[in-house]
Amino acid sequence: MEKQKYRIAVMGAYGVGKTTFLGSYFNLVINKGEGVPVSLNTPEMVDQVARITGTLFKKQVPVTEKAMIENMAYSIETLGMDVEFVDVASSENFKTLPDLKSVNGILFFLSAEDLVKNPVKVKKDNEVFQEAIDYILQNSDSKWYDFQKFPLYCILTKCDAVPQVTEDELAVKTADFLNAAKGASDLASEEDVKPFLFEAGKNLRCFRTVSLGKWTDTKALPKKYEPENVLEPMEDLYAAMARVPRARKRVKRAAWAVGGLLILAVGSSWGLDIYQWEKTKEEARKLASEARYEDAINHVNQVADRNDKNELISEIYRQYEKAKFDGILPVIKDLDVNVPPEAPLEEFLEASKKVDEYLKNNSFKQASAANYEKVNSLAWYFEAGKKLLSTTPEETGHAADALNKWLETLPQLPEQWKDVASKKTKEMLEAWFDSVGPEAEIEEVEQSVARAAAFADHPNLSDDLKALLSEKQESWKKAISSKWISAGEKVIAEASALSPEEGLKKLFAFSAEKDIPENILQMAAEAVKSEYARLADTYVADRDAGKDRLSALMAEFPEMPEEQKQKLFARIKEIVQETVASISDKITAADSLETLEKHLPDLELSWEEVPDGKAGITKSFAASLTRLWETESQKIHKEASALASKNEFTSAMAMIAPSFRELAARVSDIATKAGIPMDQTDVSALVKNAAHEVVSALSKEIEGSESLEALASHLPVLDLSWEEVAEGKAGITKSFASALNRLLQAEGEKIKKEIAELAVKNEFSAARDTISTAFEKLFADTGELTMKSGTADVEAVIAKMKDRELQNLQNVHYEQCRKDFEAVRDTKDPEAIASVISRLRDFATLWPSSAKSKETEQVAVYMETVKNGVKAELMIIGGDFSAEDSFMDSPDMKIQLKKGNTLLLETKTVDNNARPSFNEKYPFTWDLQTGFSFVGIETAGMFGSDEEVFKVSVDAGGLFGYEKLNGTLKDRGNSIAVKLDITVPECPWK
Repeated sequence: MEKQKYRIAVMGAYGVGKTTFLGSYFNLVINKGEGVPVSLNTPEMVDQVARITGTLFKKQVPVTEKAMIENMAYSIETLGMDVEFVDVASSENFKTLPDLKSVNGILFFLSAEDLVKNPVKVKKDNEVFQEAIDYILQNSDSKWYDFQKFPLYCILTKCDAVPQVTEDELAVKTADFLNAAKGASDLASEEDVKPFLFEAGKNLRCFRTVSLGKWTDTKALPKKYEPENVLEPMEDLYAAMARVPRARKRVKRAAWAVGGLLILAVGSSWGLDIYQWEKTKEEARKLASEARYEDAINHVNQVADRNDKNELISEIYRQYEKAKFDGILPVIKDLDVNVPPEAPLEEFLEASKKVDEYLKNNSFKQASAANYEKVNSLAWYFEAGKKLLSTTPEETGHAADALNKWLETLPQLPEQWKDVASKKTKEMLEAWFDSVGPEAEIEEVEQSVARAAAFADHPNLSDDLKALLSEKQESWKKAISSKWISAGEKVIAEASALSPEEGLKKLFAFSAEKDIPENILQMAAEAVKSEYARLADTYVADRDAGKDRLSALMAEFPEMPEEQKQKLFARIKEIVQETVASISDKITAADSLETLEKHLPDLELSWEEVPDGKAGITKSFAASLTRLWETESQKIHKEASALASKNEFTSAMAMIAPSFRELAARVSDIATKAGIPMDQTDVSALVKNAAHEVVSALSKEIEGSESLEALASHLPVLDLSWEEVAEGKAGITKSFASALNRLLQAEGEKIKKEIAELAVKNEFSAARDTISTAFEKLFADTGELTMKSGTADVEAVIAKMKDRELQNLQNVHYEQCRKDFEAVRDTKDPEAIASVISRLRDFATLWPSSAKSKETEQVAVYMETVKNGVKAELMIIGGDFSAEDSFMDSPDMKIQLKKGNTLLLETKTVDNNARPSFNEKYPFTWDLQTGFSFVGIETAGMFGSDEEVFKVSVDAGGLFGYEKLNGTLKDRGNSIAVKLDITVPECPWK
């Protein structure tokens, strides 16, 4: 059937959600297949809808590029409608819009959040749209019919910000908002304006909408797509526009009637040559029969205007249109727009060209509106199809270039071709992969890696294909690495087949080439190291290579690694040393000073051919002499240690000095004969060193004593003679002091442990007695040791240990008192309080000289006072009951003071005041169990019921509960101020 054109005025403030709502609507009807189906009329409309829905539902990010509402047009075949949007922007230029007077409905977007929470903002943002609505109703075709029937639809957005307000309540607020723009004085004085008042549910339809779902983050779209009232207002608007009689039809009928009368009036004045006109018609029809339609139309246009001229032109256009349409029909007859074209490119381009030529001729639309509309509705298909089929490697010359061009085309393809487009993307990607084969040069593969990196962030490449691309990129990188490794391995293999000298030269030349990767240079460097090693090993193994050849080799390769140089140096040295090796071996093997003396004549031999020979022999002789000196010294040490181990300390000390002096004299004589400089070792130092070992053994015995009794058993050692080692006795005395100190500390730890066990049981008096008894015994046990060992400070140490333990015990006792106090801070049990008071006074008795005793007594006095109760006076000062205040009335308030269910005090009622002052007092005795309930009552008078609007229970018991009765108490948005007048002793532990 023939479709009627309908225009919808779309208006709403910036950011109110027009683009998001329309995106959700087209997503539902086009992508989801819900509601009344629509057809998008132009490629621009297709692109725009694809852009908006793609941003919202594929990329899932807010739309930053807003919808171009003025370009939106679509058809509803089932309703016979062609729908166009008229964009009413937020400026005063709306009166210049050419189509505004002919709109058939209004779609007004309004923020429910601003409507409820910010009336000033909503008025400022929408003043222009209020004027535009009145302008449309007073100046458009709506004046031809009842204003009450004009379709005005309000889309309420951001409703999730005001969930407590219903749709009906929002509709009433919207009507009041629109009516307020007319002015109350105007409505009261002009009767003809009153019918134009807006009324929710009649001439104003409001819809509480949720375009996408529940927003949890203003920067991110809702995670779940749950639209509400998106299809309903649009489809209801279509139905409302279709029901309203269109004044334009009546105007057209009147115009046609007047036009017909005019034609009859002027028809009698025409004077056209009938014969010439008949010849023109005959020639034109002949041209049309030959498919020369343009020539036929031009032929008719050459004659003067007459009443049947246009009819003939229309006849030719109908034939022209039919011929063109018949040429297209085989292509579009069974066309499934949801399936992208698969025909060869040239064939499809030919069909697309026919469609373009057909649509360019606007006269075809008049000749056959149905045919024209059918072809026009498919124009997007051929436009998109050309993009789909035309992007090929053959066209671009390179598979990667073709892929890049294809990716830029993807957003322009319709949503329903997504799967095929994705498949083609993958095929083109794989075609590019295949074009870079195993035989590709390194440079070509490196270029492919760079292209892959550029594609990695392309927005039109899907995640799975990006993953595939990343995998291939890694494969190419491995291939590049493999190719470089192969090249390097080839050069290394060739170098290893040459002599070491030639192999090194080949590797040097390879490493000097440009653009070699670092790892390959490293590989070559490792190969160079290997060649240097081969070079050194070859010449070291060559027993015919003399010292001169080895020196020349190192000069030829100055960059030789130090390790290989050392190998050659070692070989040179080896050549020199081989001559003296046998003599050196014999000298080295000497096992006594007597044997070594027999080799003194070898030092006088001549070494002209081997200059280093004598130095080598002398070095060996000196080393053996030093070794034998150390061996003989160790024998003396062992002998002295053996005597000491038998407790024969006097014998040990007697043999040490003569033995070392005799050994030193003999070694010095041999060194002089050999011409060897010999360190003149201090014999006294050696004697002292050996004696120290004896002292050390004795000291260990003393220091290992496990008790004071065991230590006392070693006192006779101090009477020994220490003439050879004067400091020996001092060492032994020091050991005595060390052992005594250690044993004192051990005894102290035992005492400390015993005290700790008593403290855990709170037996602080017994613990103090234990300290006195234990340390007095320790004084007695150490008397003899202190006197004989000369450790005069022992008594001071013991006294200090005793004082420390007493102080520690006092601190533990004090901390226990603090813990006992904290344990009953909130108690309501007088017996528990009495128990703590007793323990606090025990502390003062046990530690009378401590500063903390005064502190604990203060706490005990405070607790005694609280336990017995304190006279106090509670004042209810006033309150703030703003939560109960309203525009119409302020509350009448009174306060009840209760203990349990017992009413203790009820204040006077303060009328009509949200912030009443009471200033009423209640005297009482505050104690451990005090507690009150404060109840605020809003009185309703004789005919109403009192209402409890405030209730706070205060547990004021415990040691410091009275503090809770000072300050502000709050409940349900209301509050009261209370003050307690009470005098209590100071508590330092408060």
